[in-house]
Amino acid sequence: QWQKHRERLSWDKRIIAYYVFDRNPGNTLIPNLTVPRNPEFDGSIVMAEPVDGRWPGFKSALEFHRPGSRVRVNIPGEFPAFTFACWVRIDSLDRQYNALFMGDGYETGEPHWQIRNDGSMMLSVMVDDTKPNPGAPNDAGFHRVYYSPPMWDLSMSGQWLHLASVFDPTGRTVSHYVNGREISSQEIEDRFLIQTLRIGNAEIGNWGLPFRQDPWFAIRNLNGRMDELAIFRAALSPEEIADLFETSRAGR
Repeated sequence: QWQKHRERLSWDKRIIAYYVFDRNPGNTLIPNLTVPRNPEFDGSIVMAEPVDGRWPGFKSALEFHRPGSRVRVNIPGEFPAFTFACWVRIDSLDRQYNALFMGDGYETGEPHWQIRNDGSMMLSVMVDDTKPNPGAPNDAGFHRVYYSPPMWDLSMSGQWLHLASVFDPTGRTVSHYVNGREISSQEIEDRFLIQTLRIGNAEIGNWGLPFRQDPWFAIRNLNGRMDELAIFRAALSPEEIADLFETSRAGR
C-alpha cells in the first residue's frame, strides 16, 4: 500500500521534490523521485547515517544525530506556495532550533522549516533580506516566524510522527499539521506577504550557512530520523494533508 502511495505522489504535478531515503550501502545520493525524473534535485548525504525507518526490514531512514549530519540539495526555480510534509522520529530536542528543511543563505523568498526546543513547529519565509527586522536587529532580514503550539515532549521520544506545514500567499495563511490534523493557522499580514518563493541551495536535517556562529544558534541538526519528505509548489488543503497522512501510514 505504501509503494502505491509513493508512486502516486511521484506523479503529482504539484510536487517539487520527493525523497524517501532508501539507498544502497555506499551510495551517498538520495534520489528525487518526482516524475519526470530530475536528477538535478537529488540530495547528497553528508554524515547522516542509514537506519531502520518506520517499518524495520522494509523501509530505511536517515539519522541526523551528529552536528555535521545533513542532506545537501539544490532546488532552483520560483514557486507560488509551499507545502512541506515529512515522517520524522524525534529522539530529543536538545538544540534551541532543530532543522527539518532549511534554505542555506535565508535570502528573500527562501524557507526555514524547523522545530523549537519547546516542541513547537516553526515555518518562515524571508520577506526581504535587505531590510532590518523590527525588534530583532541581529536577524538576517525582514521576516516573520509562524509557530504552532507545542506538539512534542520527551514522552514522545522515538515515536514516528507525520508533520506538515503550509505557506499559502494566495490564501494568506500559514498552517501546521500533526498526523493529518491541523493544529494551528495564522494570517499572513500585508507587510509580511511575499508571493515569489525560492529554495536554491538547502539542507535536510541541518542548516548550511548560519549567519551567527554561536553554537546555540548555529548547530541545528535534527536529533532523530526522517524517512520521507515531500515538498509541493502548492498549498495543500486540510483534506489533502489528512489524505497524505492516511495513505503514507498504510501498514503502520
